Amino acid sequence: MRGVYVPGFMALPVVQQPSGNTGFVSQQPGTVTQFQLAARYGVIGLLAHNYLAGSDFFQLVDGLKVQVVNGDGSLHTYLITEVIEYQKVTPGSNWSHYINLKTGERLTTYQVFTQYYQDEPHLTFQTCLEKDGLETWGLRFVIAEPIEA
Repeated sequence: MRGVYVPGFMALPVVQQPSGNTGFVSQQPGTVTQFQLAARYGVIGLLAHNYLAGSDFFQLVDGLKVQVVNGDGSLHTYLITEVIEYQKVTPGSNWSHYINLKTGERLTTYQVFTQYYQDEPHLTFQTCLEKDGLETWGLRFVIAEPIEA
């Protein structure tokens, strides 16, 4: 995967995580990182810091089409179907429990991972939520389902 494109406002290159470093997220402005652990389950996971390219993820809403560009030039189109936000019970921790801001449901890290990075092939955007000056207060997930060609 080489890029992600949303007509009208977002065209970002995608970099790969170094082998075995599933916590790596690019510090380069305007760059998205493909989550290698998600790829093991047939899901495209795109990560970016909320103060860098992840700020674009806040413009992603239900009904928008997203195109993924592969190294061979092929395109795959997805439709955004869901946006979900969570508060981290332990801000700054990658192993926190999470509270769904809409439903109040409390989930473990494992439950959040399986919900957004397993199951049927799809595209998941992930960035952090900032609150009260804390950049890692929570998480935002944007889910897009493949559109048949």
